[in-house]
Amino acid sequence: MSAVTHIGRGPSSPAAVRASSLEAEKLAQRKARCDYCKTATRFVLSTIGLCVVVALYAVVGAFIFQTLEQTNEKEECIQAILSNFAYISNRYNCV
Repeated sequence: MSAVTHIGRGPSSPAAVRASSLEAEKLAQRKARCDYCKTATRFVLSTIGLCVVVALYAVVGAFIFQTLEQTNEKEECIQAILSNFAYISNRYNCV
């Protein structure tokens, strides 16, 4: 067997070593992500994590409520001012 046909084949070739190191690196990254997910899940399900999630839920809900009701509140304010102005002008015959 010549040396030319042997290059690039077998487990000790540089290409095989690079491929196995890339696979090992991918496996290590996957394991790190899995460990991170487990840690995050444990934190969220803990008492402190649950309190943080509930507090964030309340704050986000308050901002959403404020955004949704902002236009309605402005319209009610304008109507109240106009009705007070009409009442005052009718009472004191300003018109």
